[in-house]
Amino acid sequence: MAEKKLNIYQKINAIMKEISYVQKTGMVGSGSFGYKAVLHDHVTALIQPYFVQYGLVAVPNVIEHTFTRYDVTTKKGVSDRYQTDIKIELTIINADDPSETITSTAIAQGLDPQDKASGKAYSMAVKYCYLKLLMLASGDQEEDRVEEAKVASRKQAETAKVESTEKDSLAPILIDLLKANGKYESGKTESFISNMNVAVIKQKIETWSKQKEESPPEAFKTKAPLVAKIIDVVNKITSGMNPADKISWLMDNLLIDTVERLNDKKIEQLEVTLKRVTTILNTAIVLK
Repeated sequence: MAEKKLNIYQKINAIMKEISYVQKTGMVGSGSFGYKAVLHDHVTALIQPYFVQYGLVAVPNVIEHTFTRYDVTTKKGVSDRYQTDIKIELTIINADDPSETITSTAIAQGLDPQDKASGKAYSMAVKYCYLKLLMLASGDQEEDRVEEAKVASRKQAETAKVESTEKDSLAPILIDLLKANGKYESGKTESFISNMNVAVIKQKIETWSKQKEESPPEAFKTKAPLVAKIIDVVNKITSGMNPADKISWLMDNLLIDTVERLNDKKIEQLEVTLKRVTTILNTAIVLK
């Protein structure tokens, strides 16, 4: 007696009986912005043997696609970002009777600083077609991503506030160094520095501090190293703190105003501040 052939709906139902859950084994992003997710390759590897076993063929087709390039400002400056919005149609075909098909549609968005935006969007759309077609639970809570995005945005704002405070204290030092070395151009220099991040400004300060083209005033030669040392010690003490804790620590130690206006302090005041923060740092090292 010939074996009864299953129609496409029976085959899909049979696969649903075989698998009902896919684990989140992939990691997207890193650090505090990273999260576990179900990746396209994991879903494909899970269902591919069953498609072969039951004689099903999947054919994806892009039906809508847009590609956008825009600029974003990061700590390293202005950089490119690429965004792909895609809509795909995934057709499942019964290999035993190709006239039987089921179609699943999904949309997705891919973001990338280089050339992977389209690939990300395509893979994500195909992945969701499979997940929804086979009703596979994954533990993903897309609805919660909105709140996660808000939290991430607040963290970025706090980090930017701390960096802005430090940048405001370092910029005048670099300007004075450029003036002392005959490299200052009114307006143009300030605009140039405003596009730098803190790390770059520190590097420029270190570089121009070593220049011997012109001898800066004695008072400045003494003051600039003191300011740089204070900022360096404070950064070592607050290293590892989140932005909110860093601001709290500066306020508790009456340093928030000092760090912002170090260049307005007298040399004697700077020496006292440096001695105080160095003692705090040494105490912290001993306690560790």
